[in-house]
Amino acid sequence: MPGLFSQLEGFGVSLAIGVGGGWLFDLCQVFSQLKKRSRFLRTFSDVSFWLTFTSLAAFFIFVADTGEVRFYTLLGIATGFLCHRQFFRRYSTAFSRFLGKTLAGFLDILERPFLLFFRLFRRLSSPFRRRRAAGPEPD
Repeated sequence: MPGLFSQLEGFGVSLAIGVGGGWLFDLCQVFSQLKKRSRFLRTFSDVSFWLTFTSLAAFFIFVADTGEVRFYTLLGIATGFLCHRQFFRRYSTAFSRFLGKTLAGFLDILERPFLLFFRLFRRLSSPFRRRRAAGPEPD
């Protein structure tokens, strides 16, 4: 059984994991709000949040608690997340909006060449597309 100091250290790390998870959640939420037009990006940000958060939490739990997941570890993550939502959310959301807008602008810049290529490909391939048969004219 680990000593008291080791348990307090594990609880502190799990609090930090919870606060970091809250910040990551705010970042993904702000980013998905900036890109409302794309359902794919919202789904991608949700999946990437859970994959990133789970892998980072597992890594830090493994490093700090030698892989032991105890009740105080889960309690610390939940408490850290709730503390983030209660005390740090306003600052985190403002920073996440700045970061999200910067990232969205960067992705828009990266998206333009792909859209240009797609439009060029559609124009060049339009003579080869199958056209629908014309139906009877309405009277």
